[in-house]
Amino acid sequence: RASNLGGRLGRTIGPRLSIHRRAVRHISRAMPELGSDGAEEVARGMWENLGRTFAEFAKLNTLDCYAGDGRIEVAGIEHIDRVREAGGGAIFFSAHFANWEILPLSVTQRGLPVSLVYRSANNPAVNDMILRMRRLSTETNVAKGAAGARQLVNIIKNGGSLGILIDQKQNAGIPVPFFGRDAMTAPAMAQLALKFG
Repeated sequence: RASNLGGRLGRTIGPRLSIHRRAVRHISRAMPELGSDGAEEVARGMWENLGRTFAEFAKLNTLDCYAGDGRIEVAGIEHIDRVREAGGGAIFFSAHFANWEILPLSVTQRGLPVSLVYRSANNPAVNDMILRMRRLSTETNVAKGAAGARQLVNIIKNGGSLGILIDQKQNAGIPVPFFGRDAMTAPAMAQLALKFG
């Protein structure tokens, strides 16, 4: 019920925000074949997903990724099990689609601790709330930045596992073509994986 309500609110409120036009513009640039109506529908779907994610975020403490009730489907369980049985040492990555907060929950509920990399929210009160909720998935949240990078290296060196969302806007990094345009892409995840196996 919370997810459905959040989705309806997101789909209703999101398109009224000034940033909605920018989202439609970016979708149109990335996928011109959709046309203006298609880009508008994708943007409305984005708002619905965001609303669902926020509503579900408040209910993370009630979610069981392995309950078998059909609410959550975890694909690739064997990879989590393999890493856990080997004693850890993996980098899990995803992007901001579906409910990205469930991915670390699915790992820790399988018995594998994971440290999460995050970008601090601009609002300190919101940031504190997010970190409190994320403690359901992990005790270790690593802020992006120089100090965080050193902490990540130590976690990996000691056989720990990381969870990273890789689709954050970057001002530095390596230009990589994305929908026909260069997007600055952080190389840290690949560098860590190559360096530490």
